[in-house]
Amino acid sequence: MLAYDTMFVPNSVANSRKGLVLVFSTSVESSIQVHHLTPFLNSFAGEGAWNFALEDPDRILRIVSENVHPSDAIELLRDHGYECKELE
Repeated sequence: MLAYDTMFVPNSVANSRKGLVLVFSTSVESSIQVHHLTPFLNSFAGEGAWNFALEDPDRILRIVSENVHPSDAIELLRDHGYECKELE
């Protein structure tokens, strides 16, 4: 079983990867919800290319990628029942 902190960073720190950092406000509230999204986000953005900051009031999702389009990330989370909005 995986242990989660309020800041979830899968396997490697996303900031150590090269690429554009996309930042989203989400309705994801718990590590259980992050666990549910993990396989989808790994498939979508790559393992270690994303993280949540659940302690932030906006429950931030960060994705580091040169290939991810913000609207696709928003659609992914919405398809799984979560609100998601790109922050500028």
